[in-house]
Amino acid sequence: MSIVVRNGRASLAEGDEADLMVIDDNPFEGRALRSMPVTATMLAGRWTWRKGI
Repeated sequence: MSIVVRNGRASLAEGDEADLMVIDDNPFEGRALRSMPVTATMLAGRWTWRKGI
């Protein structure tokens, strides 16, 4: 995996494995991230949990 840091942010390249979560809400609208419903999670590029997707 290649991580490139630009302007203080890391980026991923096509084909890289990634850990991520898909949420049902906008984290920039004041609601705490910990209280948002999670739709899916991915670990090392593989789905570990999905709800309806």
